[in-house]
Parts: sequence; C-alpha cells; structure tokens
Amino acid sequence: MIDSQAMARGRSQATDAAPSGAPGPSRWPAGWPAALFAAFAGLSVLVYAQALRGPFVSDDIGYLVTHPYTAQLDAESLWAILDPRSPAKLYAANYAPVHLLLTAIERQIFADALLGYHLVNVALHALVAVLLVALFRGADIPGRAALAGGLFFLVHPANVEAVAWASQLKTLAALALSLLALLALRRRPLAALSLFALALLAKASALAALPAAAVWVHCWGDRGQARRAGLWLLGWLLVACLYAIPQYASFAHLGAVEVEAFEDPWVQARTIAAVGMRYLVMALTSYGVSAFQEPAPVFSWLDPWWLAALPTGALLAWRAIATLRSRSEEAAYWIFAASSFLSCVSSRRAWW
Repeated sequence: MIDSQAMARGRSQATDAAPSGAPGPSRWPAGWPAALFAAFAGLSVLVYAQALRGPFVSDDIGYLVTHPYTAQLDAESLWAILDPRSPAKLYAANYAPVHLLLTAIERQIFADALLGYHLVNVALHALVAVLLVALFRGADIPGRAALAGGLFFLVHPANVEAVAWASQLKTLAALALSLLALLALRRRPLAALSLFALALLAKASALAALPAAAVWVHCWGDRGQARRAGLWLLGWLLVACLYAIPQYASFAHLGAVEVEAFEDPWVQARTIAAVGMRYLVMALTSYGVSAFQEPAPVFSWLDPWWLAALPTGALLAWRAIATLRSRSEEAAYWIFAASSFLSCVSSRRAWW
C-alpha cells in the first residue's frame, strides 16, 4: 500500500515538473535552453555574416549617430531618457526609454565599432527563438514541432531588418521581454507584469502580448489560478493606459495623430485585408519580403489579394473562435498573430 502511494506521488511529481505538451525530461535535459541558445546563436552568425560589418542605415542614424541623449550616459541624459515630458522622446518619435537606455549603453561600449551592435542583435534574435521554443513547449506542442517552429523563426527572411539594422534593438528587446512576460505569467505574475512594462517601454508593439496573455489565462484548466492571473492582467492594462499618455504626446508632436484615413472606408478595409493576406503569404513562403515596402491602396473590388483575404480571413477567424470556445491554447497564438498584425497596421500612416 505504501509503495503504491509512493509510486503515485512520484508519477504526479514527474508530471508536474515536465512542461505541458513536452516529450518529457529524459528527452530534453535541464540545460536545454543554454545549449539551444548556443546553437541558434552560432547559426544566426552564419545567416547574418554579410550584415555583421554593415554600416548604419535608416533609423540607425537617428538613434546611434545624431541622437543627443544616447551619446553619453550621465545623470542628465539618463533623466531625460526616463522623463516622459522631456524632448528625448521627440528625437525617436516614441516614448521608449528602455530602448534609448540600451542604445546609450551600447554607444558607451562599442562607440564606432559596428560589429558590436550587430552581434548584440544577433544574440537577441537567437534568444527570442529560444523563448519561442520554450513557449511552444509550455503548450500542447510536441518537442520536435516546437524546435522546428523556433528554427523557422530564426532563419525567416522577414526578420532581416530587425536583426541587421542596429536600431532595431528595440524590436528584438520588446519581443524578448514580451515572451518572457508570457512565460512568467502562470507562476510569477509580478515578474510578468514588470517584464510587460519593460517591453512596452522598449517598443509599443509589445502591446500585442496583452490580448494573447488574456486568452492564455482564459484557456487555463485551473480556474482559481486563472482568476488570480486575470487580476494581474488588469495591471497590464493599467500599464498600457499609462504608457499611452506620453506615446500619444509623441505622435501628436509629429502630427501623426491627425493623419486622415481614405475618404472611402471600403478602400481602407480592402487595403488592410489585402495587406494581411500579403503578410500571411510572406510568413509562409517569404514572398514579398522587402524593406520599405508599401503596397498601393486597393481601389478595385477585384484585387486578387483582397479577394483571397475573404475566405482565408473567414477560415482563420473560425479557427480562432473554435479554439477559443474549446479553451485550447492554440487560440492564444491566433490572437497573438492578429494583435501583432493590428499593431503593425496602426503604425502605417496610409492605413490609419
């Protein structure tokens, strides 16, 4: 009797220790994140070898060459970076103190050594891929599929701009902090809230993690734990609202708030749908990847991208609703993708 109870407790402890959906601790040793990061970082260096000594381009100039508040890391600059009322945010067109602080640290360390900036981005990119694998393993995704998903993200051409441009440290940092927040939400909700706040202060696109987190909580089997996490998510929402105040002020100063939409709302709707279809094809095949690509507005009802978006969008919406009703964690990924797309669309002046 005692032996059977001990065996039952042992099986229960082993089940609790293994991530949900993981193939088991014997298949993935405890040190797998470090080993995977080393492998992903090495592969990233090979993939981005041609960009490692590339010059500063586009936004890099504004953040790493001419920005007066990232040139030195003294008390005055630090306060200006953190103060939402200071003009520091106007140079970057966003209130992003975490990004500016990281950039200032980089400038103190690397100065004019371009290789250092690029290596930091490559390392962060590899870290994000590892965090994605961890997130997949925490859901009902088999280990090999989780690894394949992380590898697919690591080498996808759509990430070239975010990795090769030194100033896109903001994108990588925001995504890494967002994924850490999602991973910490179940067991360390205070840490998750702090990480989400830091992610927002790196780049506004981190807001996409909030609806995804809400869906994950909705899908948890432990309703008591879900209710407690739901209360913490109110803190996420409060942080997002507070962040919106200086962010709105930055946009208003640049005149971006008053940008008008298309006169015909159907042109706007068709354009957004067509762009969404382009993004989906790009994600699956890498077709259409290009820096500064701005598709033309969709004036015709017979535009093929718009027409293809109708059944595809309906299918994706049906799948998201079905998985949400069944409380499957798959729904969180669909919501994460949708909210990420909406955050991207909202940053495009032609569609907002």
